[in-house]
Amino acid sequence: MFAERGSDGTTAESIAERAGVSLRTFYRYFRTKQDSVAPLLNFGARRCGLRHTGAMRTLGVIGCAAGGVEKLRTELVEPAVERGWQVAVTLTPTAGGWLREIGEVERIAQVTGLPCRVGPRLPGEGRPHPDIDCYLVCPATANTVVKLALGIADNQALTTLGEAIGTPGLPVVVFPKINATQVRHPAWQSHVDALRAAEVHLLLDDQFAAHGPRSGSAPGIPWSEALDTVERITG
Repeated sequence: MFAERGSDGTTAESIAERAGVSLRTFYRYFRTKQDSVAPLLNFGARRCGLRHTGAMRTLGVIGCAAGGVEKLRTELVEPAVERGWQVAVTLTPTAGGWLREIGEVERIAQVTGLPCRVGPRLPGEGRPHPDIDCYLVCPATANTVVKLALGIADNQALTTLGEAIGTPGLPVVVFPKINATQVRHPAWQSHVDALRAAEVHLLLDDQFAAHGPRSGSAPGIPWSEALDTVERITG
């Protein structure tokens, strides 16, 4: 539309109409019409270069409200893009609130060229993300792991993951950032077993499980290793 009408002739209303979303939804993700085209300028050249080879795949990244999620863009999203992935990010409500406060929701959208989802779309709105080839939940809280195992879908991130688990051939990789008290809970192992039975790839790290809550001595999130697992699984 910018090419057809120029910047002055393209309004936020016309962009929303062409995209099949409401103006309210447009402003949920972009502050101005210029913000809406910036991700395309940043991402478009690389995307077009890969598309003609058929190499473009889409990684669905789910970020939860665990310490370290503030580094999601720099440690996971940008490296995935550099490896040739198109990345579609969805955040749990609390994680979305955290990252919006520090401007990361907008920055993620700029890097990926796609809206960073937090809430559900309104009835009749188009899908903000393309079809996903693999999901990576990193970091996942213990709460998210438990709800996912029980089939509870009380936010957009969990709804998306629940549908993914029920989709044959769609890999789901989960890195739970957990501590020793959560692992010792008598119900924890049953949730792990349920997800493994559903062929979810759980990246359980004994180093995290050895530390208590708020100990300050747990290791950093193994972002690169999680992404390596995705690439190994997807071939």
